[in-house]
Amino acid sequence: MSHALEFPDRMQMAFRVPGDNQIPYSPPQNPPILNIYTNLPLNMGAHGLINDYSRGNFSKWISVPQGFGVAVSGLTSCAAIFAASENFDWIAAGHMSGDAQFVNQWCEELLHGAPDVAVRYLIFGTGPDSSARRAGSVLMEYMQFWHISPACAPAVKGCGSILVQRSPGGESASVYARHDTNLL
Repeated sequence: MSHALEFPDRMQMAFRVPGDNQIPYSPPQNPPILNIYTNLPLNMGAHGLINDYSRGNFSKWISVPQGFGVAVSGLTSCAAIFAASENFDWIAAGHMSGDAQFVNQWCEELLHGAPDVAVRYLIFGTGPDSSARRAGSVLMEYMQFWHISPACAPAVKGCGSILVQRSPGGESASVYARHDTNLL
């Protein structure tokens, strides 16, 4: 199982991937390229892949310049997942409807939609009212699908919003999680 980070006494936290090293929380300078702020059908424009009331909203691969990121907010009982390439230049995200769930169609579309992009990292977040037990088994399904080790799949329990931002050097990503459902 991946390492789950919690923040019961804090309203926000940040950490670096790879490594899960906690860093000071400071709001990012650049707005996210995409913020999937609801599990209800949402028009994500060119970034949209799945908009389904029962499964949620899932993006295609998004090309992420250094210093920019992708977010999922509005989490209550829902869960969020991010798939990222080796140097975080490609990120795809999903806002699961209801509790955490494995969405095979999204995985297959990412796998076959850009054959030169390989998933190297998963970042997983569950809302404050989400089932941690269910989320753990769902995260394992995603890890098995993409053959991701636990060290490359950090999870945050009890967050209302989460942002994965590519570092200015491109070698890592900063993950910003808040208990609040609003992103910043």
